[in-house]
Amino acid sequence: LMKAMPDGYKAAMDAVKASKTKALSTDDAYYVIDFAARQYFPDGADITLTHTVVRVLTKNAIDRFAETQVPSDARILLVRTIKQDGSVQVPEETAGKQTLSMSGLAEGDFVELAFIQFNDSPYPESSRDGVRFFFRMEDISTLHSEFVILGEDADFILQNNPPKSEPVTIDGVKGV
Repeated sequence: LMKAMPDGYKAAMDAVKASKTKALSTDDAYYVIDFAARQYFPDGADITLTHTVVRVLTKNAIDRFAETQVPSDARILLVRTIKQDGSVQVPEETAGKQTLSMSGLAEGDFVELAFIQFNDSPYPESSRDGVRFFFRMEDISTLHSEFVILGEDADFILQNNPPKSEPVTIDGVKGV
């Protein structure tokens, strides 16, 4: 799944460059990348990769994203602050604290987070629970939103006119 993950650093630097000529958002913050990929296995188990890059533009956004919470069942792959000048800072971990502190986060900086979650099959050959993925969110705009599903053919419930799916193959596994 990691081969499908967009390059967060490159996307952040591209956003810095693009924002010099035009405003990319009027929100307090916006997603440069909102990405998820889920692979289903024949026994019903699955693994999900979530990857986000958020640019904070105001003090309110800094307050919202400076403390980053990761689901308790997740394994962190990457978490960092990408500064506008291209430098990178890793968060502070405090024992007993359930969030990661993105120290030094300033207006125009980015918070990048990537993690994986595993789900065992409740019963072999059981039905598969899906995941909700929203291509648009009410309170924050998004430049790039993508959801990849790998595994055997399955029926999907699509609502609210999502974008048309395109076939993909990653490491020999087919999906949409």
